[in-house]
Amino acid sequence: MRKATLTLAAISALSLNFSAANAEAMSAKPAPAPLAVGAPEWTSVRDTLWAKELEIYAARGRGDFSVYIAAIADGYLSWPPGGDVPARLAGLEQTQQDLIGKNQEKLAMTFLDLAVSGDTAVIFYKTHRTSLSDGTPADQHYEVTHNWIRQNGAWKLFSGMARERPARAN
Repeated sequence: MRKATLTLAAISALSLNFSAANAEAMSAKPAPAPLAVGAPEWTSVRDTLWAKELEIYAARGRGDFSVYIAAIADGYLSWPPGGDVPARLAGLEQTQQDLIGKNQEKLAMTFLDLAVSGDTAVIFYKTHRTSLSDGTPADQHYEVTHNWIRQNGAWKLFSGMARERPARAN
């Protein structure tokens, strides 16, 4: 169990300290792609979910993991990078405890795409972490998917997966 706790602590270090440059870079949104729903609905869902993602990470940058926890749906399960197995709410709560007083992480986020079908949406984005939550310099790139569902009329984070971005030719 200790191994899982350390892994989750390392992963949840995706808390970030916002700077004007990070906030500006994170607000960029590409044009909608063709999908199963109409462009106006897709755009609305994208704007709503991307704002939620930014809010989660902004709070983590302040050392506040409660926004992330408040956003999760019933049955939440997510696979953090480096984790041996997916983790549920208890993993997030442990990570919150592990990060108390650690709020120096710097992270830039880039929206990539979104798939929407009815009350289900999957958002794709990448992150670049330049400082860990304890202030240690880093140069880590991640690819992230979060699966959102509309639960009782509100978008909630149901599951997700993140991985370190593999080396690529371009």
